[in-house]
Order: sequence, then structure tokens, then C-alpha cells
Amino acid sequence: MGSCRQFLNPLGRLARLVTDSRIVIEFVPNFEGLGWDLPEGCGDSAVSPNLLYIQEAQLGLQVAVGDAPSKPKAEDIRKVWRRREDGKGFPLMLVVRYPKAGVTTCAVCGPTGEQPKLDFDLDPQAVAQVCNIALKRPNRASALSFLATAEVEEQSGLPGLRNVGLFATHELANGVPARGDWSDACTDGRPVLGTSGRELVTALGFKVADRGLDASVLVAADEDQAVAVFLEETEAFNQPAGRFVGVSPVAHALAAADREGLAWVMMVRGSTVRLY
Repeated sequence: MGSCRQFLNPLGRLARLVTDSRIVIEFVPNFEGLGWDLPEGCGDSAVSPNLLYIQEAQLGLQVAVGDAPSKPKAEDIRKVWRRREDGKGFPLMLVVRYPKAGVTTCAVCGPTGEQPKLDFDLDPQAVAQVCNIALKRPNRASALSFLATAEVEEQSGLPGLRNVGLFATHELANGVPARGDWSDACTDGRPVLGTSGRELVTALGFKVADRGLDASVLVAADEDQAVAVFLEETEAFNQPAGRFVGVSPVAHALAAADREGLAWVMMVRGSTVRLY
């Protein structure tokens, strides 16, 4: 149990990052915001265009951000989405911010489909982080794949964190933020936002020791804690890859963990981290 705690202490900073709704960030940092206009026929909409962000890829994802003086009607949002997308082939996320009970919340429509998904009363900061990651993906398909996963994450009540049978979700959502060190941990974790790959892992408190064969060992408290595999943005976690001799990166990492006698595996692709 001691070794498990030593490993989870740095990892806990990651959970605190994605569940702290007080973090204030620019909506889509590191991307140039362009102007956009309401499509023809949407002049009666309550939505006021703000900025537009475009993924650097063929028919790349577009994130159109707008504002409304109050909660907009679903039909208004869908109308703006359809008129702007209009069969042009690019995925579109329409984000409309509006006030509710004295705080800013938002609705999100998209990114694809004849009846695009529409959600209201979302945390703008959580939505911003999801959009930021999707826009950084190397191609359209990768962005859509990430957004499909993000929908599952939203259902967990922990935006940015997908928990599948590893920890108690109720404890992550309610018990961890009640800890006495939560506020200080959130402050310490904020500089980690925006990091990725090896930089992200070292910022979480691990030392990375390369062991060859496309696998590394994470060290904390002067002990080997886990095997880590760092993926390229174009590589999938569970699909065979050439540099892993025809097996999936996850299978490769689990085999390396068996050889090293370690119980944990961390898969890292950009700013996405998977723990096994």
C-alpha cells in the first residue's frame, strides 16, 4: 500500500487539475481567434458572435464562440449551427456563453450530425480545455475521436477525467475536494496546465528513466513506481503500432511492467494520460 500511495500522490495532482472549476484560463490559449458573423437568416438570434478558432488540418474542427444575454433557445442555437456548417464538411463546435444565477455558463452544440448534440449549463472552463485539446489534434479524425471520448467524461461529473473501474468516482468527485490540502494542491497544480508529454509527467512530480524498447520507468520517492509509454499524437492507445512490433501500445506497456515487476502503467499522448 505504501508504494501505491507514493505513486498516487503525484497522480493526484492531475485529478485536482481537471476537477478544480476555479481555474481561470483564456478560452482557447495558443490559438489565434478570428472574427465570425452570424449566418444569413440568423439575424433574429440572441447569439452574438465572439471569436472563431480553426484546427490546422484539412476540413479541421472549428470552434465558434458566441455570447447571449440569457439562456438561449435550443432552436436558435441549432439554427446558427446548421446555417454555419451548411454541409461544408468541417466539424463545428458552437459554444454560447450566457449568465445563470450570477455566474457564466455555456451551451455547446456539435460537432457533427443531422441532429448535433446540444448541452446547456456547462462549465466554460471545462469546455475550453476540451476544445483546446481537440484543436491541437493532428487531423480531423483525431479531433472527433477525442471529442467522442470527452462526451463519456462529461457523464462522469468530472470534466476531463474518465474513471472506469479504477477508483471510486464518488470519492474523486466529493471526498478529494473536501481534503484539507485541496486548496493548496490546486494552487500548486495550476502551473501544470498547458503542459504535455514528458513535461507533463515531470511536472506532476515523477522522474523519467528511459529503459529502452520504447518504454520508460517513472520514479518517485526514490523508488520505481510505474512503466510509462509516450505516444505520438497520431498513435492510438489500443491499436497495433509498427514501433511496438505489431501489438498495441497498452499491451506493450503492460508486458514491460511485468518485466520490471511494477504494478502500474501510465500511457501519455500529448496532454492525455491513461492509468492502468
